[in-house]
Order: sequence, then C-alpha cells, then structure tokens
Amino acid sequence: MIHKPAATLPISVENSLWKRQVRSQLWDEPYDQDADPAEEPQPHWSFDRFGQSVTELPDGRIFYIGGEYEDFYMPDFQIYNDLVIVYPDRRIELYVYPSPIFPPTDFHTATRIDDKIYLIGNLGYDGYRSERSTPVFCLDSSTLELQRVATHGSAPGWIHEHQAVAKEDGTIHVSKGKLWQAARRSGRENINEWQLDPTTGQWVQLTDNRWLCWRFQRSDCSCNHLWMIRIAWRETGKNGNMENLKWSQDHLLRDLGFLPDVSLVPHLYSPPVSHERLSRAEEKTIGYRGVRIHGVLVRYAEASGSVTMTIEGELSETIQQALVADLQKKLSTLEHIPWTVEPIDLSSSRR
Repeated sequence: MIHKPAATLPISVENSLWKRQVRSQLWDEPYDQDADPAEEPQPHWSFDRFGQSVTELPDGRIFYIGGEYEDFYMPDFQIYNDLVIVYPDRRIELYVYPSPIFPPTDFHTATRIDDKIYLIGNLGYDGYRSERSTPVFCLDSSTLELQRVATHGSAPGWIHEHQAVAKEDGTIHVSKGKLWQAARRSGRENINEWQLDPTTGQWVQLTDNRWLCWRFQRSDCSCNHLWMIRIAWRETGKNGNMENLKWSQDHLLRDLGFLPDVSLVPHLYSPPVSHERLSRAEEKTIGYRGVRIHGVLVRYAEASGSVTMTIEGELSETIQQALVADLQKKLSTLEHIPWTVEPIDLSSSRR
C-alpha cells in the first residue's frame, strides 16, 4: 500500500508591500519600493520572477506558484515556495508553505485536473537536487492543502523547464525540459517522454530515444562570440545598418583582436554530406537551426559557452565523424582558436 503523506495548509500573509509588487507586475500600477520601509521583508521579496507557474481556474482565480528572483550568482537571488492568488476582482491573497513540506520551487509545471493542481519537477537550490528522483506535489485549489505525492516506477529524474499536459484518461504527459546531472553540475536535455498517473503515483517511460549529442567549446573555456559575429554578418547584407555593423565590429575587435570572416556564418551548419536545409518556418517551430540527412534531423544550438549538435536518429559512424570534424574546424577557423568537442550522454538516467 502506498503511503499518502499528510496535507499541509499554508500560512496566510498580510503584507501591503508584497501586494503592491503584485499589482505593479500584473497591471503596471505605480510601485514605490521605498514606501513603508518598516514592512520591508528580509530577505527581499519580489514578484518579478523566472520559472513561476501560472494556473487559471474555472472560477476565475489565478494561482501563481513559486519561481525565482534574479540569477544564482546575484546577492539577492531567491527561490520561493509561496502561493499568490489573484481573484477576478483583483483581490490578492498571499500564502507561504513550510519549507520542509514544500521546498523552494522554480521551473516546475502546474497541471490542473479538476480541483487539483499537480506540481511536477523543480530546479531548486544547488545542493538539494537529486537526479534519481522527481518531486511531485498536489495542491487542492479548494482547501489550499498541499501534499507531496508518493511516486514509483520509471520517473524521469530531476526534471525542470519541461512541459506537462493532462490527458483525457487522467494521466499527465511529461516531455522536453532538462534533467539535472550531479556529476556535471548542470542540466542535460530530456529527449524522452513520460507519463504520470497522479492517482496511483505510477511513472511510466513512454519513449527510449538513443539520440547522439556533442558539445563544442573554445579550448580556453571562455565565452564564444557567435552572437556578435552573426550581428556583423547580418549587417553586411543588402539591407545592413552601418551603425550596427560598426558597433558589432568594434566589439569584435576589442574582444578578439581581429575581424572574423563573417562569410563563414551561413555555411557553419552546412555539413559536407548530402543534406536538406530546414526552412526558416521549421527552424522557428523546433527552436533550432538544423538539417536533415537521410531523413534524420540534425540540429544545432548556440549558447554563449558552447555549441551543441544533436542527431535525432541513426546515422553511420562515417557521417557522424564527418559532421563533428567539419563543425569543429569551422568554429576554430571563425574565432582563430581551437575548439574542443566532447560527446554528451542523453540516455535515460534510469537505465
């Protein structure tokens, strides 16, 4: 028999400063942060957040749950475990839950099934993550009681920034997002799909994709300049803006000491094998640049610290090696510094 943890009611908070922040964020009402300094909470509370879930109920109430203020490297960074309820008449209620019951939660999903809201996943504070578990909570929208859902089966792991959709059979479909890897101190892409039965706590892994991925980065481990290089490349075109071109070139000269050959940019993700380029509409839909090789999608993602190449299917070892070598050479040529490459394991953490 599965143990059912006890439900916990929140603590109601009356704080006019907090409510003014909510009004300022939602309805662009004037907000004076220095007003009522005696009410200033410690540490600072803010409704300007990332990773907060927003759930609208049939009765018109909107539940805002958790989220984080600022980034982890900022001195006022904070993750919240509170609940803000906004009524159709703009009335606001504020609640907080005990941290041992409901830890600070961000980049989770909130899926409503009838009068229950199921909170799945979390990024949370470093040091509290467990890549072998998936946090699940149930919030009763009628009573505001919250309890942890005891789960079993093949769970995705410490998932965050994902998607969760309620299905007609009462289960919740989970996909996309990232899975925390303790060894790398970072998240890796979740390439599989999962199903949770919230009534029984049963997790089922629906897919077992064996995609391949490589991460490319500068050998000095510093940030790359691809974003600025792309700006310079766009401004050299027929309708380029000379002021933007000078601005980007000045930055590149300052940071790199030379002007890169921006003519390489449109060929960066054109591998030396027969392929079909994705249309701009397709790239916009999937959120990546990419090509198809023998019907297999190969997509590229640029970030300030790296470029990742993911093959969503099976290609020969020869083609894989050609893709890796070609991209590594182009990136190294573009920035006049060697780029390193390493394979990334995207396999299920439960396998």
